Amino acid sequence: MEKRFTPNEHLAKLVQSWNGTAFLIGAVIFPLLAFMDIFLLPGHYHRFILYRVAISIILIFLYYLNKLKRNIAYQYTIGAVATALSAVTVEIAVLQSGGQNSPYYAAMLILTVCALGLVPISMGFAVTLVGIIYAVYLVPIILSEPVLSGVFISNNAFLFAMFIIALILRYHNQKLIHSELTLREALSREKGKLEVYSTGLEDSVAEKTGELAVSEQKYRALFENATDGIVVLDRRGTIVNVNNRFCDIHGFPRGALVGTDFRLLVSRQQEALFEARFREIMNGASVVFEADNYRMGGGTVSLEISAKEVMIGGAPHVQLFLRDITARKRLQEHVLQAQKLDSMGVLAGGIAHDFNNVLTAILGQGEVLRRRVAGDALALQRIATIESAAGRAGQMVAKLLSFSRQERFELVPTDVNAVVRETVDLVDRSLTHRNVTISMSLDDALPFILGDRIHIEQVLTNLVLNAADAMPGGGTVSVSTGAADLRNRPAKALPVLAPGVYVLLAVSDTGIGIAEDIRHRIFEPFFTTKPAGKGTGLGLAMAYGIVKSHRGEIDVESRAGGGTTFSLYFPALLPPCPVPSPLSTAE
Repeated sequence: MEKRFTPNEHLAKLVQSWNGTAFLIGAVIFPLLAFMDIFLLPGHYHRFILYRVAISIILIFLYYLNKLKRNIAYQYTIGAVATALSAVTVEIAVLQSGGQNSPYYAAMLILTVCALGLVPISMGFAVTLVGIIYAVYLVPIILSEPVLSGVFISNNAFLFAMFIIALILRYHNQKLIHSELTLREALSREKGKLEVYSTGLEDSVAEKTGELAVSEQKYRALFENATDGIVVLDRRGTIVNVNNRFCDIHGFPRGALVGTDFRLLVSRQQEALFEARFREIMNGASVVFEADNYRMGGGTVSLEISAKEVMIGGAPHVQLFLRDITARKRLQEHVLQAQKLDSMGVLAGGIAHDFNNVLTAILGQGEVLRRRVAGDALALQRIATIESAAGRAGQMVAKLLSFSRQERFELVPTDVNAVVRETVDLVDRSLTHRNVTISMSLDDALPFILGDRIHIEQVLTNLVLNAADAMPGGGTVSVSTGAADLRNRPAKALPVLAPGVYVLLAVSDTGIGIAEDIRHRIFEPFFTTKPAGKGTGLGLAMAYGIVKSHRGEIDVESRAGGGTTFSLYFPALLPPCPVPSPLSTAE
């Protein structure tokens, strides 16, 4: 805090400063006025110059004494000494240049101006200095000669007039100085109060700032560490702020998101939905809806969005909470798909059994007819056509039974790598003319599974041939195996998988891909994208049934023009384990 202003201390400082100024002025003026001696008393010039130099030296000495101590009484004493010695020097010149008729009395006027006009002394001390100057001038003249001259009376009149004028000016100057010092003292007191108030205010502000900082840290921690993504938009839809979870969901860094339009993240199919919801929010409504947003690098993420309008800095903003429900949506779709396929499987199994009975009757009656018309070649040819059609229908019945899991499986420890090598070797020969090659990447440390070798070969063959059909201009089918350890984390794509170790069999192609709008239907019986007469639509349905019968799961990743990957998960048979006898299942 700044030191409090005190009038006495400041007055002492002023007296010390102007004392020094007056001393320096006197030390300069005394030698400069020596030119008068040349004209008035040329015979005394050398002696008078000694007086002038002597008083200048004394005044300079007093100047340095004046700087040693700041005290009004001390300053007044030095001022009185300087005034008296200066007056004595002038008086010597007066006495030696005509006494009462000497023109050097004018130097007393200059001394009065310097003593009373420059230094801010009190009125009492000003009267004292006037008395010293006048006494030094008057007493020696009265004692040394009779006072008869009219010049002397005139000189005294001038001196008295100067004394009165100087005292009056001193009086008014002192009043001004006193008023100024009093005002400055009052201002200093008020300033002190203001500084105390300011200090208290600063402490209060610092305390409130600290509380605000703690509050901000608390809410920022809640904002940044929230399990849901949070984004704040202005009324135009521009992103103002996002939290870490929002960045993780979309894959973009914060710097790339802030300042951009939120609509750039909204999938093209849902732009109209978002605009409608945004208008509702800006009209004061709180809305909850589902949407798909784009992720960095391609693809979308399914979100549940809760949004409402908030006021920030007096301006309306929109705050959105986003929860990633991609896994939940996939689980729901998987459960719905499984339920639908299970229902269709039950229906297909019942139809297959009944249809199988009809086919048995057709084939039986065909055999009876064959015996009766043994000599009729045309009849035998038509009977053969009937039996061929019934045989193909029987194959379809077998596939339906496989899809509906009514077929029996022989589950034994199976080396998936061995199945892949044999199947690829067999299928590769039939694809040579189609400009399709098959590459294998097999994990040599792959664990065994409990599986039916024949049916796994059937699934793999179907997937490889479908992959080849998806590449009419040729390409590469990649078959790979590996172990997937899902004991500590669920599979992202297949949340229904129980924790454990699985054998992963993947078949990928570089073909035309599967459109997103039909991807959920590819395992339905009789659904096919192939031209009429090119497929029954039972291949993938059969593959699905076989994989499910092995207590496994099948997942598909595909995009139009970007190829397709089928991933098959089979529970691994981890060592040490006994080699069981074949298990018959009729799931």
